[in-house]
Parts: sequence; structure tokens; C-alpha cells
Amino acid sequence: MWIIEAITAVGAVLLIMGAPWRKGGPRALPGLLLAVAAGLALIVLFDPLRWQLWPLFVLIALGLVLGLWRWRRGQTPRAWWVRGIEGIVALGLAAIAALPLLVFPTFDLPRPSGPMKVGVTDLAVTDPAREDPYFGGKREVAVRAWYPTTEEWDGPIAPYQSAAFSRNVIFGPLKSFMFGHLHLVGTQGYRDAPVNGTNLPVVVFVHGYNAFISQNTALAQDLASHGYVVLSVGMPGDAVAVEFPDGRIKEFKNPRFLANTGPLYEVYPEMHANPPPERVLELVRQVMAKSPVVDEALRVQVKDVRHLLDLVERGGLGKLDGHLDAGRIALSGQSFGGSVSGQACFEDPRCKAAVNLDGMQFGDLVATELGKPVLFMENGDQTGPWLNDMSYRAPRRPANAPDVIYLRVRGAKHVDYADFTLASPFLKRHVPNQVLGTIDGGRMLALTSDSVLAFLDQHLRGQPARLEGVVDKWPEVIRRRPEVPEGWDPN
Repeated sequence: MWIIEAITAVGAVLLIMGAPWRKGGPRALPGLLLAVAAGLALIVLFDPLRWQLWPLFVLIALGLVLGLWRWRRGQTPRAWWVRGIEGIVALGLAAIAALPLLVFPTFDLPRPSGPMKVGVTDLAVTDPAREDPYFGGKREVAVRAWYPTTEEWDGPIAPYQSAAFSRNVIFGPLKSFMFGHLHLVGTQGYRDAPVNGTNLPVVVFVHGYNAFISQNTALAQDLASHGYVVLSVGMPGDAVAVEFPDGRIKEFKNPRFLANTGPLYEVYPEMHANPPPERVLELVRQVMAKSPVVDEALRVQVKDVRHLLDLVERGGLGKLDGHLDAGRIALSGQSFGGSVSGQACFEDPRCKAAVNLDGMQFGDLVATELGKPVLFMENGDQTGPWLNDMSYRAPRRPANAPDVIYLRVRGAKHVDYADFTLASPFLKRHVPNQVLGTIDGGRMLALTSDSVLAFLDQHLRGQPARLEGVVDKWPEVIRRRPEVPEGWDPN
């Protein structure tokens, strides 16, 4: 529809400028009025209505009103400076109308790279043994599952999020207005399709702090198209909001979290000065002692993940029961969810490997062997040494210690590790900012999926190692050695 939007906007600009009938004869103005009105009707009828269109509607309405007024009033000569002001005003209004559509376009997720169709289903999971620290009552989480489905299935496509969620809840009042179009994001998952396969490897995914359950749908769909079952856990209280299958929504309840991360920044200068290992551990203990809210949130979410693993093992996940291999489980997450996945994998023997997508690792893993393979992917602005460079491994590693792999993506920033890397190509190209890097969003999603799939195929399916080939394939990706204090062995 962008072509119709652009043509209609140009027509509205001409109507505001009063340009088309000076040399076009008596039929030029009514013809343009009719064309702009037809364009408006097509946009309203066939283009999904969203807030980004309202400035365009204002531009078109102003053009139609001025055009009708001039048509009824008749042609009168205007001074050159009047025509110039009209032109400047019209072009300024056109730029204002175009800006929201450029900065916050509606995007579609890339097609999965695997050979299988993808099904999607939503579940609610209650842990009868635990109280919810945010809402009271028994702890309940939402789970969105992506999985391979049958080739012949052709049911309805699942939305990225419900309209009620994206319009009313996500990111708070202002940003819910800005991102109220997320229910229009195109996915490739078939809602409530049958599960195809048995003994399918499982990846549990944990979203970031103040984020949401579907934030990494592109990665989940891609893994499912290669035969994995991905279970994304919506964490009530720490998520921006969690929507349950029956339509209930539990909103954000943990605003103290970010204020409690301040001690991290207080010790940055000394950490970057390469202190000896003993001082590193002392600083880490100081940070953790001053950040109890962060640690509490971590422990709550780790218990949520471990309860979900109980259900993978014994049943209780609806149509997924009988299709999952509890002996092949990996944990993954983005941002704080990456920290949760690392800690939960450390605590639970059922976890065979962990993936941390640009999350600061809290918990018990500094200078401690996780004891399982770890893939840590970070944004291009990271500098060490800091928590993650000294996590997952002891200062002196055992000879047979599992791989701990660090990948840095040049041109990426923190939010590029979620689907929001596609949210604004305009910001990526033209406006330096703290959350979106310059890397193309489609390439970022593809290289992340490639890297995670290669890692999981090796450690859950026993396939030959091919991550080095993936790194070579993407020039933005660098495999690096962690920057650690003297006396540590990063190998």
C-alpha cells in the first residue's frame, strides 16, 4: 500500500499548494480531488489502520478541504510569495506525515530457513508449590510454543501479539501508542496446528526484563522449522505484561529492578583497569550484595524455568505431551533472560547447553564452571573485563571443560538481539541511538539464528561442529577470547 499512500500524499500536497489548475484547465482540480479521495478510500479500506497513518490522514483531509474551497471559489491570482509559503507549508506537512511511517513501519518477520512448517500454541502453567511474589496466589506463567507441524496443515496464521496487548499494555502509555501496531506484524506460525514428530529437542526461551513473550519470534520460528520445540516463558511481574490464553493480562510489577542495577556502573572504572582476580571477585560480591532485587527476580524466574522442565519431563503441556525429548533440553534467553538461562542451566542437570543473547550474567557463575557448553553472543559495544568474560568458567579450567564460546556482532546493539532489530530501518541508518545498531535487521536475525542453530545442533543433536563455518559466513561476527584479569585462563 505504500505506493498508494505516496501517490495520495503527493496529490494532497498539490491541492494544498493550489498548483494543478493554473495550467491544467477547468477539469484538472476536480480530477485531482477525485483521485485523492479515491486514494484515501483505498487506504482506509485496505491498509490496516494504525497510529502512523493519522498524520497522513490530516494531510489528505487538509488537501481535500482546500481543494474543494478553491474549486467553489474559483481561480484567483496569487502573489509569488503566497504560492511559496503554500508550497513550504505543504512540503512541511508532507514530511510530518511521512515521518511516522518511516520511523515506525509495520514489518514482517523473515521466513524460517528450515524445511518444516511451524505451529504455534499458547499455554498457561501453574506451579502449585509456589506463591507468586508479585500478584499473590499460586505462581502462574504463560508459555508460547513454536514447533514443527505437518506440511498439509493450512490453518490460520498466529498473530505476533493480540491487538488488546499491543494497543493497551506494551511498554506503558506512551510507547504502547508508538508500538500499538505490533499485532499487525506478520509471522509464519500456524495457530494451534498439530505437532509433527516425536522425541523433539526442546529449547526453553526467557525474554528480557520489561520485555514480552514473543520478542524473539523470528529465532523461535526458525528453530522450529528445523525440528526444535521452543517454549518461551512469559514472566509475570518482570515482563512488560503477560497475556494468558484466556485473555487475562498481568502487567509489569517490578520497577525497582533498574534502580537496583546502579552498583554495576559504580565499579565499571575499576573493572576496566584490569584488577587482579581476588579484587574482581570482591567487586562482584559487592555488586551482588547491593542488588538484591535483581537477584530475587533471577531466582524467581529460574524456579519458573525449572518447573517448566518438570512438565517437559512428566507431561502437562497439552498437545506437546508425547512429542518432547526431556533428554535434549537447552536454555536460552535475551538480556536478563540470558542471565536466567545461564543460572537455570547451572542449577538443573536436565539442561545440556545454554545460550545467552547479550545478557549480563548475574547469579552464581562468576569464576564458576557452568559445566555445560555455553554460547554467549554480545553487541558490538561491549568492553571487558566484566561479568560475562569471567562467567561460566573457573579461573583455571579443567582439561575436559565444555566449550564457552563468545561471539561479538559488529554494528549490533542490545535490542538487535530481539525482533525489534526490524522495527525501524530509518533509525538504524540515519539516527545514532543507544538501542539499535547500524547492522541490517534482516542480517542480524539471520546470523543469530544461524549461530544458535549450529550450536544447538552440535550439543543437542550430536551433529558435527559447524559454528566456525557460520562465523566465517557472516563478516559481522567475530569469535573472540574473553578479556580477563592476569592469572585467569580464558580457554
